[in-house]
Amino acid sequence: MNKREKTIRTDILIIGAGISGLTAGFRLKQQNLDFIITEASENPGGAIESKKSNGWILENGPNTLLVTNKYVQNVIDECGLSDDVIHASKRAKNRYIVRNRVPLALPTSPVALFSSPLFSLKTKMGIMAEPFRKKGADPDESLGSFVRRRLGQEFLDYAINPFVAGVYSGDPDLLSTRLAFPKLWDIEQKHGSLIMGAIKGPGKDADPTDIPRSKAGMITFKNGNDSLTYALSEKLSGRLKLNHKVDKIQPENEGYTVSFKGNNPSVFASKVIITTPLHSAGSFFGDDIKDLFANDELIKYPAVNVVHFGFTADQIRHPLDGFGMLIPEKEKLSLLGTLFNSSLFPGRTPDENHVLLTCFVGGVRNPEIAALNDDEMTKSVLKDLSNILGISGDPLMTHIRRWPRAIPQYGLEYQKVYNALENIEGTYPGIHFLGNFRNGISVPDCIKNGWRLAEEIGSQTTAD
Repeated sequence: MNKREKTIRTDILIIGAGISGLTAGFRLKQQNLDFIITEASENPGGAIESKKSNGWILENGPNTLLVTNKYVQNVIDECGLSDDVIHASKRAKNRYIVRNRVPLALPTSPVALFSSPLFSLKTKMGIMAEPFRKKGADPDESLGSFVRRRLGQEFLDYAINPFVAGVYSGDPDLLSTRLAFPKLWDIEQKHGSLIMGAIKGPGKDADPTDIPRSKAGMITFKNGNDSLTYALSEKLSGRLKLNHKVDKIQPENEGYTVSFKGNNPSVFASKVIITTPLHSAGSFFGDDIKDLFANDELIKYPAVNVVHFGFTADQIRHPLDGFGMLIPEKEKLSLLGTLFNSSLFPGRTPDENHVLLTCFVGGVRNPEIAALNDDEMTKSVLKDLSNILGISGDPLMTHIRRWPRAIPQYGLEYQKVYNALENIEGTYPGIHFLGNFRNGISVPDCIKNGWRLAEEIGSQTTAD
C-alpha cells in the first residue's frame, strides 16, 4: 500500500504544535470541528520549553506570561490550570537598566523620573515636552526614529534600546513602529502624544478583550510554563500527531494533500493552518513561495542563546530585588539582559539559599557572541555578569539552550511579508498562516490570534 492509498482525511489540518497551533486546535475542538494537528518534533510546545533538574526549574523560552487579554485566562481556566498559577513576587517591581556598569532602577512615575540618575536633566525636560511635539506621518518609520523624535536620543539609548533587546533581541532602528509596536503607533495617530494617550486611556474603539498592561498579571506555573502547552495537548484527545515533518503541500480537489517525510501517511484537508516559522514553511510550497520565505533580508530570525546560572545567595552582592536587568547597546557588553528568576517567582531553585539568573545572548546586536562555543560564551557572559552584580566564585549550575533562529523581526520592509501572506491566502483558499510572525510575537498575542482564527473558521464551517 503506497502513501496515497493511506491518505487520512480531515476538515482542518494544523501544522505545528506551538502555542498558536495548540490554542487553535483547542478552540476548534470546543466547536466540535474535525481537525488534526501535526508536529515535526517529538514534543509539543514550540519555543515554550521548561527543564526541571535537581530542584531547578529553567525556562528555555518565554520566562513569564502576561495576562494581557481574556483569551489567556480562558485557556488557563479551561485547561484546569488555575490552581497551578504563580503570580510574580512584589520583589519583581524594579526593572534595572545598566548604565556605566551599574544597575539603575527604571523610573515608574514622574517623581521617580526626576530623581533618577538614569537620565540627564535635558532628557527629563524633553520627556515633559513630548505632548507638544508634532505627530509623525511615515507609516514605515522605525522605532528608533519614532523615539528620537518624541523622547530624545538618551531615552532611546537607555530605555528603548535595552527594552527592544529584551523583547525582540532586536535593534530599534531596524524595527517598524507600526508593525512591531502597533499600540505606540496608534496612540500617536489618535492622540498626537504618548503622554496624552496614557492620560486619556484606550478609548471606545479599544479591543474589549484586551487587558491594560498596568492591570495585567504576570504569571508562571508551579512546574514551568510548558504546563500550559502540555495541558492543551492533553485536551486534544488524540488529534495531535508528533514526529510528523511536512514535506509538501499540494493543492488538490478543493483542498490540500499534505505529505510528510518518513513513513507517515499523507493528510487531505479542505483547510490548512500553518503555524511553523516562515523560514521552514517556505519549503512546503513551490519555488516562488519558497524563495520569498528564504529571503534573510526580509525575514530575519536572529540567533539567541539562553544561559542559566545557579548560585548560592551569598555569592552575589546585589540584592536581586527586581524583575531583572537590561543592557543598553552603548554599554558594549556580551549579554542582552538577565532575569532574576528566583526573585521573580518562588520555587525556581532547590531551596531559598540558591538564586537563579537567566541570561540572554546574541540577537541582532551580538551574533558573534551567540556563535561562540559554550566555554567561550559562558566565560564572556560570567565576566560581565560578575562585574555588574558582584558575583564571587563559579556557578553551581550552568545550562545553555541555543535557538539558532529565535524571534522574527518586524523590520522596516516587513509589510511585504504581511502582503505576501495575504496574497497566498487569497490565491489558495483554505490556507491560513498563524504564528508569532504575524500580529504580535508574545505568547498572549499567539493565544489571542489562535483562538480568533479558530472561531473564524468555525463560523465559516457552520455557514457552509
